[in-house]
Amino acid sequence: MRRRYHRIREILTVFFNEGFEVFLKEAELHRFITWGDRLRNRLQNREDAINAPEKLRIAFEKLGPTFIKFGQMLSLRPDFLTSEYIREMEKLQDKVPPFPWEQAKEIIERELKGKVNEIFSEFNAKPIASASISQVYKAKTKKGEIVAVKVQRPETEQMREDMEIMLWLAKWLQKKSEKISKYRLVSIIEDFKRWTELELNFLYEATNAKVLAANFKGDKDVYIPPVYEALTTRKVLTLGFVEGKPLHEITSLSDHNKARKILGLTYRSMMQMVYRDGFFHADPHAGNILFTSAGKIAYVDFGIVGRFEEKMRSNSLKIFSGIIDDDLDRVIPAFMEIAIFSEETPKENIYAELVELFAPIKYEKLKDVDIGFIFRQLMEVTARYQLIIPISFVLFIKTISTLEGLGLRYDPNFRLMEFSGPVIKDILNEEYAPGRLAKKVKGKLSAYEKMLAEFPPDLLAAVKKIGSGRFNLELNHTELDELRAEMEHGSGNMVFGLITAALIIAAAVSMLVLQEPKIIGIPIFAFFSFLLALILAVWLAGRTFVPVHKI
Repeated sequence: MRRRYHRIREILTVFFNEGFEVFLKEAELHRFITWGDRLRNRLQNREDAINAPEKLRIAFEKLGPTFIKFGQMLSLRPDFLTSEYIREMEKLQDKVPPFPWEQAKEIIERELKGKVNEIFSEFNAKPIASASISQVYKAKTKKGEIVAVKVQRPETEQMREDMEIMLWLAKWLQKKSEKISKYRLVSIIEDFKRWTELELNFLYEATNAKVLAANFKGDKDVYIPPVYEALTTRKVLTLGFVEGKPLHEITSLSDHNKARKILGLTYRSMMQMVYRDGFFHADPHAGNILFTSAGKIAYVDFGIVGRFEEKMRSNSLKIFSGIIDDDLDRVIPAFMEIAIFSEETPKENIYAELVELFAPIKYEKLKDVDIGFIFRQLMEVTARYQLIIPISFVLFIKTISTLEGLGLRYDPNFRLMEFSGPVIKDILNEEYAPGRLAKKVKGKLSAYEKMLAEFPPDLLAAVKKIGSGRFNLELNHTELDELRAEMEHGSGNMVFGLITAALIIAAAVSMLVLQEPKIIGIPIFAFFSFLLALILAVWLAGRTFVPVHKI
């Protein structure tokens, strides 16, 4: 407890020294600051030569790995921070010195239950990468396979302690400070704590890698390194080693066509993850995407992933396809479906801002649309109005912006939307393929099955009694005959309406599958299905407005 108190005081003192004294006083936390620190701060009388975002970044750097990682996570949340803060958070790097080989060796041998030289035929004791949670070594298995061995840092318990303190401080600040209470600080830190706990379990990252590898099985252009399960635990992760260069080094390629192909493959693979699989790599900075000498794309570091359920997938696809087709009436309602509004949110104001934001897509050529800028502005709107956006969509937006940023490093005229048209068209073709339509129908049937399984027992018993004829219901109604006739009429309309809808769907699907023979350019089956649906629709419209007479 004493150690936690000292850490709290250390954290608050750093923020105090970096110019956040007003917040601490408002939240009644300045009592943690010693009189010596207060006097020293007054005597220094520093000018505010740097802005608040930069001060926050410097404070995080001084507070160590947990806060650096928190700042990096905040850089993925443009729905929470403004662009000035995002830019500063993106400067945060895992500038942590590697921990000694003796400690790493002890962890490996304890986790894998054997001596390093018995498990591996070669092991380079010098790490090839070092970060806030782990460091990575290059090794060779007894079978001669080159692998990357990721070892968790021994001081991760301090990270857990820091996260508990951060959560306590966030709850206190939201309760005491009016300026901070309007932000979802507690929710953000809870997300960070949950993500970090998952990252500290390397079995979770191993599962993510296996899912992505299965999704890209047979793809000749995308490589996901295999997981060596026998050499993987909660604190040690062993993957196939990838010989490649980080994507930001694409500028070193003299072959312009090869460079564009690699950028196109990266974007295509990401869109497939999102829209085909609903499971995507959500931390695609330049160091996590490699390109090989063979022209393949390889992904590494699978600690952060995004997931799209069907509704999110459908709405985000509407946004993208609407931008491509210059259709604001598709784009804006889809985003409004994704966002979660409070009762006080001025929806009319937001809608007007979105119309202005997306206006360029009506007047610019597709190749000139800066999708990264539009999405960043979109997140600015969400931050300004404090809208709640599902984290999966935020990660997707950040991923798209990052990919466009990587392309711009290579070519100042690079526009992601140039690659979007063909990719989105292929995705839409898959979307309306008979197999996917059948899958959707199957999903609906499963939902209905679940609904029936959860049907209230009393109501189900009543239905059974009605079916068996042992249900007595007394109604005194002077116009019971008219009511019965109205119900029969309505149910008849419903049945014919369903038949008409089924004919239209069958016709639409047949146009995709059956191309010959044709009548006036339309497949014959589709032609007659549409014709019959039209006749039924006209007849049904007339029947709907015919007065109902009692029988």
